[in-house]
Amino acid sequence: MEVFIARQPIFDTADKVYGYELLFRGSVENALASPSPDPVQLSSIPDVEAITGGRRAFIRFADDLIERGVPAAVPGEFLGILVPNDIKPSQELVQVCRILKQKGYVLALDDFTQGSGQEALVELADMIRISFLRTSTAQRMWLLERPDLGHIAFWGSEVHTAREYREARDLGCSYVQGDFFTQPV
Repeated sequence: MEVFIARQPIFDTADKVYGYELLFRGSVENALASPSPDPVQLSSIPDVEAITGGRRAFIRFADDLIERGVPAAVPGEFLGILVPNDIKPSQELVQVCRILKQKGYVLALDDFTQGSGQEALVELADMIRISFLRTSTAQRMWLLERPDLGHIAFWGSEVHTAREYREARDLGCSYVQGDFFTQPV
């Protein structure tokens, strides 16, 4: 099976590349077509360190792939696990995430929203990725002001304009990503 991988950089507060989101597709034509990657198959995870130059790769995994331990195919120091907001958290999923965290994996809640299945993972999360395309300023402020999220770094994604970049920085996002910087390549 041929797999095409696009990567989009994630920048820290000093505008240095912190890591990359890896987007997996089945063909060149759709490698860059959608910001929402298809679930990653175990056989398609390549040498992540080579693709990212030793920086952390963030890959979106469906809940069943996390439960099966698929992320463990990549060493923890090189992988951030993006947990989608449409998950149905089971005790098994929470336990597997706990074990992965103990092994050095970064856990990032993707497009976190109030009442999503991700609430069960908040205590384990290192990061929350906030879509600037799918949320309003009020929704972003609500997230950033939640007292139970004080231990979490915020990552502004889908930042497409200078105004959104300034807003992400003003709101306290530790990381930013989007077409304002570069499209996935």
